[in-house]
Amino acid sequence: MRITLDIDDLVVVAAEKLAAERKVTVDQVISDAAWNELARAHRIMRNGFPLLPKRGGVVTPEMVEKLLEEADLSDAGLSGTSE
Repeated sequence: MRITLDIDDLVVVAAEKLAAERKVTVDQVISDAAWNELARAHRIMRNGFPLLPKRGGVVTPEMVEKLLEEADLSDAGLSGTSE
């Protein structure tokens, strides 16, 4: 679809640079930017923070405890050693 827009010169320059780096058209860069902004505007917020999509799986307290222990060992310089 064709439409005439008044876009800030610096935005066009930045879009041209990004398009050249990505080897795509300026149209594609600007369309992608618009889609990203539209998606961001429709994110579901809770308590001022965007909700993240589900990625499957469950995080158990045991998994958290194991990661905390590994982090403590790593911080102490003991990672990879037997107890």
